[in-house]
Amino acid sequence: MRARFGTVLLALGTAAGCAIESPSSPEVASEAQALGQPCTADSQCASWEYCSIPQCLTPPCSSTGMCSPRFNFQESPGVTVPDNQPTGITRTFNVGYPSATVASLSVLVRITHSYRGDLKVVLRSPSGTLLTLASPSDDATDNLVIDTVPTAFNGEAATGNWTLNVSDNYAEDVGTLDAWRLVFTYAQAPQPQSLTDVWAQVPVSGIESTHPYKNYTSQTFDIRPYLGGATKIKVHFTRIDTESGYDFVDILNGATGGRLQRISGSYVDVTSRELTTNNLRIRFTSDEIYTGWGFQADRIDVFGAGCLEDNDCPTGYHCPVTRICVRAPCFQVCEPVKTSGQEGDPCTASTDCEETLYCQGGTCRKDGSCSTTADCSASGNDWVHIMCVGSAACSAGSCAWNCSTPTCDEGATRNDGCNTCTCRDGQWLCTERACLGTEGSACGGTTSISCASGLTCDYGRTDSTNACMNPERAGTCVRTPDTCATVIAPACACNGQTFDNDCRRIGLVPFAKDGPCTLDLAIPDNNATGVTAQLNAVGHAASRSARVQLKVAHPYRGDLIVTLTPPGGASQVLTSRSGGSLDDFTYDRVVDTGTTDSRGTWTVTVSDRAAADVGKITFFNVTPQ
Repeated sequence: MRARFGTVLLALGTAAGCAIESPSSPEVASEAQALGQPCTADSQCASWEYCSIPQCLTPPCSSTGMCSPRFNFQESPGVTVPDNQPTGITRTFNVGYPSATVASLSVLVRITHSYRGDLKVVLRSPSGTLLTLASPSDDATDNLVIDTVPTAFNGEAATGNWTLNVSDNYAEDVGTLDAWRLVFTYAQAPQPQSLTDVWAQVPVSGIESTHPYKNYTSQTFDIRPYLGGATKIKVHFTRIDTESGYDFVDILNGATGGRLQRISGSYVDVTSRELTTNNLRIRFTSDEIYTGWGFQADRIDVFGAGCLEDNDCPTGYHCPVTRICVRAPCFQVCEPVKTSGQEGDPCTASTDCEETLYCQGGTCRKDGSCSTTADCSASGNDWVHIMCVGSAACSAGSCAWNCSTPTCDEGATRNDGCNTCTCRDGQWLCTERACLGTEGSACGGTTSISCASGLTCDYGRTDSTNACMNPERAGTCVRTPDTCATVIAPACACNGQTFDNDCRRIGLVPFAKDGPCTLDLAIPDNNATGVTAQLNAVGHAASRSARVQLKVAHPYRGDLIVTLTPPGGASQVLTSRSGGSLDDFTYDRVVDTGTTDSRGTWTVTVSDRAAADVGKITFFNVTPQ
């Protein structure tokens, strides 16, 4: 019997009285063997498989097993964890199961140690996700056993190196990594989707001068809303008629203001050269003497990854139609044509039906079909046009729409930044496609564009001028960092958080400046209320601990009471009038937040309880671990 993908223990035909034997450690295969074929040793299977042989409890039992995906990785290294060394030790398992994702993962770590509060244990996935399994604390208990089934890795690729780092962060006590184990439940990874690259023509309106234009004209037209996920752009002009050499149509880089192309003179049906930025503006200027007809642009030719219609896809694929769209052009990913879920077929959800159908009452039905008015609002019945507002009605088995606003003139057209709409019978009928930004394209802010899979919208150095004061500014789609270098080059973000380097900030919060975020908060002298600083700490993944750093400049530490409050947690006193006449107070430790996510608002309060000496908070930072 062949093994089936997607289970933790693959089905085996075992004899009565026999049990499944799991592999004790990874093996290196010398010969590839088809999954599910008989075997007598691991070496007869592929490197990512093991030979699962029934363990004989009551003879006779077969000595032949089956090549099965390896799900159990474990070792007992007995490696010493260096004392007071934050880099610690690293152990790695390589998971070679091709095209598999993590359905669930069980983690077991056993460490012998005389003060387990010294330990930090971090598991890293092949995708770069870091999960802190244990953080330094004041726990003086001996030894550490971690036995957990985290959800942080669910859905990630299983294939690649899984790395465990164990470090001892305080002096005197030492320990040993005795054993660790990973047990996977695999899920079959989705098959790669077919992509194609296409040119599309996006109509534009209002991109024209007055006719004829006047002396001393200066007009700028923003064409970014029409560019969406395009990677290459050409602007088409129906006509340009200007005083050659004196009046100009300039195509500008919207981010830098730099001129990409200048056109002057008289032309009909002219297209700009191919441009590789989707942040564009058109500027028209004239001098004080001669005037002409001016210019008019009627469309933009855009090029991007994906499809716009079925003809863009290879045989067996089609271009899906989606109902979420904010910017043109709406490039989609070619999907396999469904062979089931046709009208009248049984279903449990609309995803079981062909794209133009939805699931109603256990049967695939046409979008827009109905028995009652309530059907027109049923989940999956995506017949409503995005620019038509009003109330639904069911008429002769079809959903109708009372389009109260906006009103329109018959035959009028418009583009909402993604969809082209035409007025028919008093209502706007619009194309309905989704737009996803590609690498380098504008996103977020007033663009409302989301980035494609694998990309993140970064509000970094795209516009450093008043960056933190302009929440509506657009970001740029960039590749989500898999890893970031360990180099320390502090970068201050707009939320006041200092990152080790700018790479670690990408995709989380806008860039503010190079260097750490500093404070200058005066602490009132001899005042029990004191001063409060807050920081909304961000991170790429949920965590249960954070590194907290605080610096207080003060000539008499014994005056100070300092309290720290984590997100959703109780305040803890960091110092209470200790240290006597020593200068300043510095705190740098990893704080455990228990069951609460360490991402969120952290508050520190510093009060001066005696007269004469004054100080200030100069630095406060929180880094979720």
